[in-house]
Amino acid sequence: EVNKKELEKNLFHFIDSWEHTFKKEVSFLKQFDIHFILNDISPIGILIGKELKIKNIGL
Repeated sequence: EVNKKELEKNLFHFIDSWEHTFKKEVSFLKQFDIHFILNDISPIGILIGKELKIKNIGL
């Protein structure tokens, strides 16, 4: 059975950490010659691709 309160708590924690995760990933990926981002339709991955002006490939 799904613990809805725990799920909601974890979801809000994840959403609250998006800005930090986004900045950290962009900073890390700028070090490399990245041609595309392959992701599982993660909103963060899509936003990072837009920021870096590189192609996103969603699975």
